[in-house]
Amino acid sequence: PLEIVIAAAADADGAIITMAKNTEEAAVIFGCLQLGSDGVLMPGRSVGDATALKATAAGGTGELLLVELEVTAVSHIGMGERACVDTCSYLGKDEGILVGSHSKGMILCVSETHPLPYMPTRPFRVNAGAIHSYTLADEGRTRYLSELRAGSKVMAVDTKGRTRTVAVGRVKIETRPLISIDAVAAG
Repeated sequence: PLEIVIAAAADADGAIITMAKNTEEAAVIFGCLQLGSDGVLMPGRSVGDATALKATAAGGTGELLLVELEVTAVSHIGMGERACVDTCSYLGKDEGILVGSHSKGMILCVSETHPLPYMPTRPFRVNAGAIHSYTLADEGRTRYLSELRAGSKVMAVDTKGRTRTVAVGRVKIETRPLISIDAVAAG
């Protein structure tokens, strides 16, 4: 396995270049032992493959311009189905996913990294919102929370706008009291 090759070559001269069939395989190769291969050789089969490989090599990270919003109304709307998104990654203290009723306007819902007296922190979990809500998935696409499944990819975002793609481990949907939050940006 590649993990053994990378571990054995840790202090050796030279570089490990690994063949990949596609960008999904390249992402696995770059992530092995959190070090990855020194390089990936991948055949280009369609337009955009080189750009996709470059983004994969960079870790898929990017930045979003986040703006501060003013909350103009909060109202209880009764009981409904809420999606709780458990990711396969630890999320940072001020990191979560963007969630909203509109694909062009979302609110950052941070993970359960802030301690509460009645439960332990779960830094992989985001209590995201009602199942009709959108979130940002991989490649900047939007997905309904109700569409997410184990293996889906979502965009994790921190309060500085730094992004990374994380895998969903499961989505727990439960009946909970829901609130509606209205917010606007200045200007």
